[in-house]
Amino acid sequence: MLFRAPVKTERVGRAASQLKVFPAPIGGWVANRNIAQPQQPGQPQAAVVLDNFFPLATSAVLRRGSTIYATLGQDDSPATALFAYSAGETEKLFGATATTIYDITTVLEPDNVVMIDDEEDIIVDDLGNDIGWFSTAGLEVWEGYTGGNWITTQFATSGDVFLVGVNGVDEGFIYDGDNFFPWVAGGIRLLHYDALVNDFAVGEVVTGGTSGATGTIIKVVENGSQGTLWLRDVTGAFQDNETIEDSDTGEATADGADVVGAPGPTFPGGLTTADMSFVFSYGRRLFFVRKNTLEYYYLPVDQVGGSASVGYLGAVFGLGGTLVLGQSWSTDGGGGLSAQCVFASTEGEVAVYQGLDPGDANDWRVVGTYRVGVPLGPRAFIRAGGDLVLASSVGFVPLSQAVARDYAALFQSAVSYNIEDAWNTATADRGMSSWHCTLWPEGQMVLVVPPFGVDNDPVIFAANARTGAWARFTNWRATCSVVFRGSLYFGSDTGQVLLGNVGGTDNGINYTGDYKPLFEDFGASAALKVGQMARPVLRAASPLNTSVRLFTDFDIDETPPPAASIAAGGSEWNVGIWGQSVWGGKRKSVITQDWKSIGGLGYALSVGLQVTSGSVAPLDVEIIRTEVTFQTADIAT
Repeated sequence: MLFRAPVKTERVGRAASQLKVFPAPIGGWVANRNIAQPQQPGQPQAAVVLDNFFPLATSAVLRRGSTIYATLGQDDSPATALFAYSAGETEKLFGATATTIYDITTVLEPDNVVMIDDEEDIIVDDLGNDIGWFSTAGLEVWEGYTGGNWITTQFATSGDVFLVGVNGVDEGFIYDGDNFFPWVAGGIRLLHYDALVNDFAVGEVVTGGTSGATGTIIKVVENGSQGTLWLRDVTGAFQDNETIEDSDTGEATADGADVVGAPGPTFPGGLTTADMSFVFSYGRRLFFVRKNTLEYYYLPVDQVGGSASVGYLGAVFGLGGTLVLGQSWSTDGGGGLSAQCVFASTEGEVAVYQGLDPGDANDWRVVGTYRVGVPLGPRAFIRAGGDLVLASSVGFVPLSQAVARDYAALFQSAVSYNIEDAWNTATADRGMSSWHCTLWPEGQMVLVVPPFGVDNDPVIFAANARTGAWARFTNWRATCSVVFRGSLYFGSDTGQVLLGNVGGTDNGINYTGDYKPLFEDFGASAALKVGQMARPVLRAASPLNTSVRLFTDFDIDETPPPAASIAAGGSEWNVGIWGQSVWGGKRKSVITQDWKSIGGLGYALSVGLQVTSGSVAPLDVEIIRTEVTFQTADIAT
């Protein structure tokens, strides 16, 4: 018969309760270490879970919500791109779907709309509440596209400032601050007319009766008997006072010669801007990436039109693939800043060129090819000063680190190193394309947004731009984003454009902040601990409903969120900026620090905190610290 030997125990100073203080998680979310490894001495407090709390330099604050700004169309088509134009006093914001570009700079509030007619359409939910709107009156629209993933850049010539865009499917556009034009070979010509006899029609070819010049009409701007024809594919030169007729019945008299409406590039081999998937500027030139190739094209200095020249990178990229993007990049090699041109391929290689004239072999030379990991899309990068930070299969990698380190060790230099495991899981589950990144300087925030769909909930990896600490945002169904006039906007998969980081709900939906510090064994990994009491010390705009729970031995299962806390209203909620404004500056702060009983025992402990926001005004909950009392039991020997 077998007998089990008795277990001997040793008492190690049990009696008195002990207190553990978890400081504010300014170290952010950590997902790159052994889960049994406790908080490291001397390091900022970090979190195993930090959802919807944003780490600042001194605390962590519950993010603010989002509110609808505009709705792009009425068919729930996803927002595919947001982009802005700024030149002098002219500032414009645009949103795009797969088929249409909308000017959403100024939109009409739904307040005081007392009827629904052909000019104003209100989008309502099942209960009749207004959840979105747009006004077809005054909302400029450019239609007829088939791909909405626009890549844009702003470019200044000697006389004008243009916004140009390509998507690799449709002819690109060029915007001069007043009008959108197709970006086509030879550009767009404007022909003014008067003494109208019969109306002109879009798509018809107009001919000058004296000059014999011709052009295809793409737009007619009418003003009674006068107007302007927008023409493409113009041959010859129209003359003042000649009769002009289209190929149908249109007829009028030319009021002056035709003039340039917008320049356009001419590519070799019959290519057009529809063949270009990326556009950027470097060295006072516009550069293009030709889709599905290792070719790039470039225009003459200070021009948005003219003859484009071609460059080939097939011999430079040893791993092959195709080009994803290009950008200018500035580095300091010890002799001061130097501007360079970089190209990134689908196989994770980056080629760096020096020089200003790609057509001059003595001036244009490749200085190195480096590995950075597979880029996660053409919009998956930010600028950090002169440096580029690329979102890739390796992580969020500064190019300055990629050129200085071996590829095998690059992940340790990634900005995303602290969330390496979560990053790798996201690339595996969500794919390695269609990610997008946004730097929001006013909010001191970097947003990295993986794609989502029916199999994945929306998530955003948010980093403090100053400290590099990470958090995770949930509920924001972002498909694209832009910073405009200092505010953050993002488009959704249902065609809405939302203003981010405002208010206390996500467009009327509650959201919950969830914080769990890294587990601690308190220096006695083999001793069982019995949790007693816990309290979060919080500063907020109003009294809070909180959920506090003890988690043991690395189990961080989800728990039901608490009831929503309601903040007192105030006009200040829409103007505060992280890092610049005083949280709750116009409302008296309320300190919440109530002790709550907690149950559970384990060898490693963490105290979880949840707060739900559900009011018009933001809660602005600030985590100061979390405290827990416990007793240490015996050690089995």
